[in-house]
Amino acid sequence: MEQRGWAYERALEIAAVDARAEVVDTVATALEVLGGASPDEVPLGRLLWHLAAGLRGRHRGEDGVDVLVDAVDAVALALGAERGAWGQDDVLLVTGGEYQGRAGLMEVPVWEPDDAARDVMPGLPHAYKIDLDRTGSLPVPTEHLRVATPTTDPGVFMDVAFPSVWVGCVVWGDRLVRWHAERRRSEWEPLDFGPDPADTVSRAALLLSAALLDAATTHGLDEPDDGTALLDLPLAAVSTLLAGDYDETIAGVLERTRPGLAVTDPLLDELRNLWGPHAGLEGILQRRRVQRLARAIVVGHQVAGQRRDLDPGRVPVGPGSRAAARPPGRPRPLGRGAARHRLGRGHRRSARGRCAVGAGLRRPTACASPCRGGARPPLDGMFAAEKSQVKPLSSTDPRA
Repeated sequence: MEQRGWAYERALEIAAVDARAEVVDTVATALEVLGGASPDEVPLGRLLWHLAAGLRGRHRGEDGVDVLVDAVDAVALALGAERGAWGQDDVLLVTGGEYQGRAGLMEVPVWEPDDAARDVMPGLPHAYKIDLDRTGSLPVPTEHLRVATPTTDPGVFMDVAFPSVWVGCVVWGDRLVRWHAERRRSEWEPLDFGPDPADTVSRAALLLSAALLDAATTHGLDEPDDGTALLDLPLAAVSTLLAGDYDETIAGVLERTRPGLAVTDPLLDELRNLWGPHAGLEGILQRRRVQRLARAIVVGHQVAGQRRDLDPGRVPVGPGSRAAARPPGRPRPLGRGAARHRLGRGHRRSARGRCAVGAGLRRPTACASPCRGGARPPLDGMFAAEKSQVKPLSSTDPRA
């Protein structure tokens, strides 16, 4: 019984991105089989190989296959986090091969198996599955990918669609922080980052994401649900939420931000606790640091946007950019994807592989629904393609 508890506890940690009971149970069972009395010592690579081996020769739709696929994806993502691979909030641009020039959100890393060792190859993934223009999840070799940024790839970020408005806010919040750190680094120098600068920056990015979602909802820009209307969001509305000394304002924003995304909820809960009534002195000091940084980032983008005609190379691409570029008096255009959504043709692939319009905050995976036509392919090629030694961009202290 104690062994089962250890296995299930570790499975909950590994499958945090998809904490459905059946997925966690699948991972826990595999840990028991591989680890015996020590399920907490099973390497993630070996666990991934074991689960993926169970898919060979099987097809989507067969009994238990959908849950097993989701378990494989959860372990692949956990292994990626352990080895420093690109994450699910990274927008990847294809730089070579059949899909060159296209871009999309990373969905899951693809690892090369080592059948002799019953493990996966060491190092980074040799490919990543990405959602290219919402046409489906496709594996692309790592050597043909790089992370897109608003600074280097503004066109990509003007067109990217997200699985949900909240995911769009999270990605934009992170990218606004990165842009500001790259382009207006001098504005970071007088700020107090406290004893843990990385924690301050990450919390500021999440606070900024929550403010983006709250302002978007207030302005009716939370539809269509792919987050494309966020480009029309006036940053002044976000700046207002982050200004002032009233903690209740930000506490209210965080209370209203409750996406049904298991991997994100704990982070938001930590931020809510920081703005809660029981935060100690250090907590109050940290909330001030986080708020000042988030506010400085938004104001920096506003100032850069106002200098559009003087210095277009320094203008950020992000929320507010499309609204700022529109001539005065021109109404906001219909958000991309809205017509398809209303007509019922905007298919979104849920984690179970079934098509449903607006499936919510779950990450999309390869669509196995008959709506796309054709036979369902076997899952033998889960690890196909050659190994690549290309390394992803590493995150560093933006002040360095």
